[in-house]
Amino acid sequence: MIREEELIQLGFNRTDVSKEESGDKAFYYYTYGIGIGGISLITQGNDDVKNNNWYIEVFEDANIRFTTIEDLTKFIQVTEKNIITSSKDKQTGP
Repeated sequence: MIREEELIQLGFNRTDVSKEESGDKAFYYYTYGIGIGGISLITQGNDDVKNNNWYIEVFEDANIRFTTIEDLTKFIQVTEKNIITSSKDKQTGP
């Protein structure tokens, strides 16, 4: 289970969509970027959340979905830990 408060604590950014923009009703969702132009994580809209239970997908591949805060946190930590930040890092890779 992932709660909205946990997304905020992890550093997810809220995006508000107005009624005019959506063409229906106003809603919001959260995103989180990893790396420069790398992986983007996105939640469903708040209007699709049931029992304050959010899920997160990899924007580039909706087949990857996180439904527990533990798995999401581990994914973010491991991925951010392994970002190559310079050409020197690339040279020391496998």
